[in-house]
Formats: sequence, C-alpha cells, structure tokens
Amino acid sequence: MNYNKEVIEKHFNLKIEKSLGYGENGNAFLTSKDSVIKITTDLNEFIFASQLLKNKIKNLVEIFEIATYQDKYIIHQEKVHCNDDIISDFICIKEIGMYERTDLCNICLDNEMLTSHQRSMLKDVQDAICDAKSKNTRFVDVHEFNIGISKNGIYKLFDQKKIYHNKEEIYKELELKVNRII
Repeated sequence: MNYNKEVIEKHFNLKIEKSLGYGENGNAFLTSKDSVIKITTDLNEFIFASQLLKNKIKNLVEIFEIATYQDKYIIHQEKVHCNDDIISDFICIKEIGMYERTDLCNICLDNEMLTSHQRSMLKDVQDAICDAKSKNTRFVDVHEFNIGISKNGIYKLFDQKKIYHNKEEIYKELELKVNRII
C-alpha cells in the first residue's frame, strides 16, 4: 500500500515507528505516542470509526482522529496488547459457545469451563456487544484476531465494522466532516 509517511506523521503530529501487521484492507503501525495508525481502503470500517469519534462504545478501542489521504482512510486509535494467550482464550470461549449452541452474548459468566481470564474477556466482549446493540449497531468482525487488552486491563475489540441495512444508512453516515490530508 503506497502512502507518504512524512505527510501522515505531520498531520497527526507523531512518528510512525514500526509495522504491526497488515490485513486484507490495510496496514497498522505503532506510533511514537504509543497509539496505532491504521491505513485502510475499507470505507465501512472508516465510517464506523467516524461514528466512534462522537459516540463511543464500551470496550472498543478509542478512536482519536480520522482523516483521508489520496484514496485511503487513516484511523488514529488506541493501542491494545495482543498475544497468543488472548487468541487462545477467545478460541476457547467460542468453542464453549459452540458446545452450548449459543452465541457469545448468551454464554453464562459463571460457566465452569471458563478460566478467570476467559471470564473477564467474555464479560468485556459481552459489554461491547450489548452497548453496541443498545445503540442500534451490530458488529461483523468479532474474532480472536480482533481483540486485545488495554493498559488498564480491559479487553477491547478493534477493526470492527457496522452492518448497514440499506444505502440510506450509509449515505446518512457519510455526511460526516473529515480532515483531508493534502
């Protein structure tokens, strides 16, 4: 993905220090402010990030600023720690849900199969999903590679997208004001 690193660093007043990885639609970078810059081509993710600027959802990474640059969308967001233990714990939680034939929201927190870490993770994920539902939002990308733990020990989802039911919903949300990096 082509971009001008210096232009982005100047706009956000930070330094891009290293790559955190890349996905189907973009790249994520660690910054000098111990935050993340995500450069994406995913309009749906960008629109959702814009909504999180003004209407935060509990247990989702905080969005600090968004901007557009050329044909890309830039999201400056909170950094969370991710590791193999978190991935494994989330997979175990999903397997419990499959075993019980239920979704994440309906797994009981006092389930004997859950460890204390998994219980804490499940509660935070359920809080995120419930808070989003109360705001008429449903996520489409909740999985083991999109969860991390914040500096204060809260599990948070990232790289989330909203399900839009029709074009009118998208058009309404596109009426946002976005900084364009020249």
